Amino acid sequence: RLIEAKAGPGGDDPFNLVSLSGLQLLRGNLDAAEAAARAAVEGYEHEGADVFPSWRLRGVALVAAHRGRIDEAERLSAEGLARSQASGDLALEVYHRHILGFCALSRDDATGAYAQLRDAAAVAEASGTRHPGRFKLDADRIDAAVGAGELEAAEQIVIWLEHAGGVAPTPWTRAIALRGRGLLQASRGDLDAAI
Repeated sequence: RLIEAKAGPGGDDPFNLVSLSGLQLLRGNLDAAEAAARAAVEGYEHEGADVFPSWRLRGVALVAAHRGRIDEAERLSAEGLARSQASGDLALEVYHRHILGFCALSRDDATGAYAQLRDAAAVAEASGTRHPGRFKLDADRIDAAVGAGELEAAEQIVIWLEHAGGVAPTPWTRAIALRGRGLLQASRGDLDAAI
């Protein structure tokens, strides 16, 4: 409804279409997510210049990653990462590192995923973002850390989520903290506690 209200004679705002694509992914509607991401690319092309290229690439890269087109997702996000770093856009650097970490997890490369997601978290902190719900990196960060054998790092992420869930609770933060605690307990052999 917001996109429809903001649409002008030039069509929908491509920035908002990328956001809509991400929301459709969260809802599990991959076809709608892909349609919105591609419409955003077309919208930016109609503007006659490569406006906000790293954001444009985020939408199509994220959809490709969730559809299992990992090579495509990595290529798009690598370009998006380079563009975000060149322009100093910390938020988009976080987004593209997250996609690259997700792709590495999809390839069972926990060590590579951990490196990308560790760097994404450092950039998120440098951007001034404190609450883990802003970028939602921590579910994948915990998976990567546990998979890479970085259990102390995973423990610190879980402790931070538990703290944030107590100070400024959101359902996502609390659920991911509990899931992370369970993964840690399972990785240490305490399956009853994990369950």
